[in-house]
Amino acid sequence: MIDSSRFKHEHKVILGIVSQLEDLLDAEALAANGTPAHQLVAELAGLLTEHLRVEDAVIYPSLVTHSEPSVRATAQLLAKRIGGIGRTFEAYVGAWAAGETISGDPARFVAETRGMMRALKNRIEREDRELYPLVDRFS
Repeated sequence: MIDSSRFKHEHKVILGIVSQLEDLLDAEALAANGTPAHQLVAELAGLLTEHLRVEDAVIYPSLVTHSEPSVRATAQLLAKRIGGIGRTFEAYVGAWAAGETISGDPARFVAETRGMMRALKNRIEREDRELYPLVDRFS
């Protein structure tokens, strides 16, 4: 049985970091000092990488092979629509590996971060609304 409370709690922590990062998305301020944004990206990466790994390696596979057809169908649909964020996030983190990189192209960092955070929030919202009720009910 999968205990979804850990993942729901991690979603709240992740969203808190996302909010802090979004508060720093000012290109002029980032041009002067990208270090605080870099620190938040690193903190987010530390938590999110493991979180996504477990979701993608344990939770989704257990639901995709579930005996209940509606559970399988929902898990397959979610995995298809929101499952690829791990690789995208890894590339994002690699692109912004240092505060100096952020300061060197703050407008691009702002644009890419807004897109990445939007995708991340969408995945969390969908999982909280659609995935974890299935986990709580059927695992």
